[in-house]
Amino acid sequence: MTKQLKFVPVDQQYKNWLRTNPIKNYSDDEIKSLDDGIRQKITEELNITGEMDIKEFMLLHKYNEVKDFVSTQDPNEIEEVRNLIWKPVGRSDFRRIQPELILTSDSVDIKKVNFWGDVTHEFCPRDEKLTRHWKILRVLLSSARHDGVMGRQLRYIVRDKVTKSYLGIICMGSSMMNLSDRNKDVFGGSITENKESKEHFKKAFGKGGRSVNMTNGQTIVSTQPFGSNFNGGKLLSLLCISKQIQDDWKERYGDVLVTVETTSLYGGKDSTQYDGMKPYWRNLGKTSGDTPIKPSDELWESIQQWVKKRHPTTFFHYKVETNEKFQPKVRDKKNGLISRTYGLLGIKKNLNTSSGHERGVFLSKLYVNSDEFLQCKINEDDLIPSFDNSIERLTEFWRFGFSGDTQDSPVHTEIIKHAINSKVKHSNKNSPAKKRLNDLVERGSTHIDLDSGWYEPMSRMTWFAVKEKFLDQISR
Repeated sequence: MTKQLKFVPVDQQYKNWLRTNPIKNYSDDEIKSLDDGIRQKITEELNITGEMDIKEFMLLHKYNEVKDFVSTQDPNEIEEVRNLIWKPVGRSDFRRIQPELILTSDSVDIKKVNFWGDVTHEFCPRDEKLTRHWKILRVLLSSARHDGVMGRQLRYIVRDKVTKSYLGIICMGSSMMNLSDRNKDVFGGSITENKESKEHFKKAFGKGGRSVNMTNGQTIVSTQPFGSNFNGGKLLSLLCISKQIQDDWKERYGDVLVTVETTSLYGGKDSTQYDGMKPYWRNLGKTSGDTPIKPSDELWESIQQWVKKRHPTTFFHYKVETNEKFQPKVRDKKNGLISRTYGLLGIKKNLNTSSGHERGVFLSKLYVNSDEFLQCKINEDDLIPSFDNSIERLTEFWRFGFSGDTQDSPVHTEIIKHAINSKVKHSNKNSPAKKRLNDLVERGSTHIDLDSGWYEPMSRMTWFAVKEKFLDQISR
């Protein structure tokens, strides 16, 4: 029988934290030295990274991440993972792929009691090897840094049942609060201008709200050449809205899943792996791009040390404090703490601290009346599924798109019926695996690079060589 944890008020949380993190009183000279030191470090780095475009900026962070990561890993295990990546034998292999979702974040709950009797819970993975494989794939496949996930999370390795080889990775996490286009779409209008929409939003993301019925695709990355030659990213995007993930979310957290959201790496791209897939995914627009410029790992560590010394209550709020759900009080704690630091030091007055990196916002509503449920107008029993989201049906759509393999294909019939009922206009950006392969052949692109999209070689290269080899790949 699991013992019910009791929420500790914030004041008591802070007192408990101070037991092992006592505040030191600094002299005026020490304060000036601390402030001037971190301000100079930040300014010097922003003067360099602030001038980079998004591709070069992300590549620099990936380069530093890969170097640090590879140096701590078993090279034999990295090679083992690389050898497990799916490799095509022929052009029609997409017809034979049978994807399965292997949950790697399944864990056991271990209670720990510290010296003062405080109870903490540590979640240890049941299959540590799969967990390591997931992390290796995350760092060495994705263009984006692996900064971890806040709150809930389900991590999957997507594997081909036939060959037992890896097709990609997925991580589903807690929904993001500050997606204005998503909020406007789900809650019936702008939450800054519409009073009713604002109330719906506050209820959803407040204590006991229905944001627990929403999830965010934090990581959706295909292996290569599966992604570039077979549109593997589209298959993984579809698997994110599958019934299996709905069932896993319900089993793990006890909540029905009604919407899935995600953001693309680049808001300015004409087409992403989420485009052209109505009614499964819809493009809602772009983020504002006002997130702070991320510091390097070395600078990030220095920033945290400075905030902890100079502003311990701020450090506690962003890094330690939990809410009534025993989740971190601040969801986006890294960006929040970075932005707060830039403000405390007065850096925003003289330097551009905003990344300006817009991202595309995409949403899938798993039920026709998902909005009404999130607005607390209906209950779970009233939900009406939007479409058949079995892995088999979603995979069929990935293979052949709207037309199906034949005109009497089940997926073709279902999509056409849905389009008539809901007046969905099919995008011409859709490119299923079959069409993608035909396009490559028509352009004469018959060569498949089995090593593309694998960033491990960065660990042995100079920054100049990395830019020469990987700058084009980072934008895929």
